[in-house]
Amino acid sequence: MYVQALFNQRGMFQHVGGWLAKSGQDDKFPIQQMLFHASCVYLAMNKLESLKRQCEAQFDEYQGRLSETHDRIAFFSPQFLEMLIELSPCFAALRLAQNDVLRAVERALPLKSSIPSSMHDAVKSIHTYGLPTEIVDRTMQYWEGSGKNLKHYRDIDQHYYSLADHAFMQTKPERKLVVLLPDDPAKKGRKNATYGEGIDALDFLYRSFHEFHSYADDLARFMGYEPKPLEASVWHGAGDKFERKDAVIGLVIPGTKEGIPFILRTTARGPVIAEWLD
Repeated sequence: MYVQALFNQRGMFQHVGGWLAKSGQDDKFPIQQMLFHASCVYLAMNKLESLKRQCEAQFDEYQGRLSETHDRIAFFSPQFLEMLIELSPCFAALRLAQNDVLRAVERALPLKSSIPSSMHDAVKSIHTYGLPTEIVDRTMQYWEGSGKNLKHYRDIDQHYYSLADHAFMQTKPERKLVVLLPDDPAKKGRKNATYGEGIDALDFLYRSFHEFHSYADDLARFMGYEPKPLEASVWHGAGDKFERKDAVIGLVIPGTKEGIPFILRTTARGPVIAEWLD
């Protein structure tokens, strides 16, 4: 399950859409897992941006009543706390999506050996699995350019200290809500963290997501898949074995105004059919 309509509207993951359409049912699962985790990040980023704007508007409402301020001041509101809470799952979901990609590639190509579940482990022996050169080179480009730092930041947040530690309202030279990330995520200790480079957490997440999207779509393109809109996905948590009778097993409500709701129905003859609710 993923935000198929939103991704299609924005022309995202379209080579992945072609890959998904050409995959067998079992091979679809890791691709759908990756799209689910990417959807978690995409929706969270939209929420983060909305909460950030709300916080800045709240500050603007009171700014005229403040005397001379420091360039950086402490700020708190319920929306600010909610924004900080959203950061951890966003980093975690993007890390999961990162790990999903090569597992999906493994299902699509005949390889010499299996690929580790973690990209961090996979890149250590990337030349040994029998992957095409284009995929090896693009994976290393993504890992060194963006993926490795994402992994390190997620590890800090999960195992060492909160990435929301260094958050404040910047008042000069421009008003801006800021959550700074450590300059060097390879240094895990909180006492060793420095913030001189001004790496903004939200900017880093947006950039990392779009670099991940480009990477995933490039791998699909390298494997020869043509761009195609993502197909709808419905996961059924109750299982996939149903009696042969005329009965509804699912309701799908699209996320756009143009989308038409439909039901999934089993039949006495066996196949599952879709019926539009127009």
